[in-house]
Amino acid sequence: MLVAGGCRPDVDELRPYPASLTELQLLLKEVPNQATQTTFVLNNLHRDTMLTTSGGVRVFLNDTEELFANESGQVVPCSSCTSLTVATTEALRKGDFVAQGIPTYDTNGNLVESGGAVRLTVICDGKKLQLLPSRTLKVQIPSPTLLDNMFIFNGLFPNNEFAGWQATTEPAYWANWPGPVPSGPTVDGYEIYTNALDWVGCQRVIDPTPNSFCVDLPEGFDDQNTQCYLVFKNMRSIVPLLPTPGSKQFCFKNAPPGLLVRILTVSKTGNSYWLGSLETEVGTDAVVPLVPEPSSEQEILAILKAL
Repeated sequence: MLVAGGCRPDVDELRPYPASLTELQLLLKEVPNQATQTTFVLNNLHRDTMLTTSGGVRVFLNDTEELFANESGQVVPCSSCTSLTVATTEALRKGDFVAQGIPTYDTNGNLVESGGAVRLTVICDGKKLQLLPSRTLKVQIPSPTLLDNMFIFNGLFPNNEFAGWQATTEPAYWANWPGPVPSGPTVDGYEIYTNALDWVGCQRVIDPTPNSFCVDLPEGFDDQNTQCYLVFKNMRSIVPLLPTPGSKQFCFKNAPPGLLVRILTVSKTGNSYWLGSLETEVGTDAVVPLVPEPSSEQEILAILKAL
């Protein structure tokens, strides 16, 4: 007698392709140019100094004997450090924000427009330092366009996961400084005075009115093998479209209507890469269909590097 055993409770829904998000994330790490990361090694620093990266970011270390503290809050004079390391990572292009995992939305999920961001890490003889509570660090970030109503935002990372940009009440100022060539043009950008290290940038919130904008993908493209982004035209903003449980849709819940955007999807199924690209305008609670096309790693990287 044949007895039916029924469905096994420990078997998940059959997937057409194995999960490949980890491979996609590794691919995205290749987007930034190596020049976006700079490490300065300073020995027994006992004077004011200015650090300039190849990307044009300038960091000012002033009154260095009472600027930093250790994890216990004790003052660490820079002159006491046999080796003082200041590491910077720049995000000046939309592709940098994607690769660094710091998309442009605030801690409330609202879209922000960025004027650029930089990560600052300070190490004294192998131990990480922080700014003293009473001190700020002057940072200048180059930008070809200067916007009004820009403020300092700090990247928030509870449990080492990016939770959005946290607004402060401190403004970002327009600034102008000499370029790398003495007789050449000057550099325009923002000047900020940050009281915290790690990721810091100048941003402004764009129209926080809730509005859903979704992309509908074909069967087989899901949250296990696809990354989906909303790239805003004419502004330094890019956000991930998040998967909607139980559907083939990826959505951003706070997309201001009327803005011009480019939808980008990057997928990996088996050994094949796929790229979806479509330019459109944000509608009201809109759902836009998109069919990815076969692509290569090199083509995907080229598009992301050009953002």
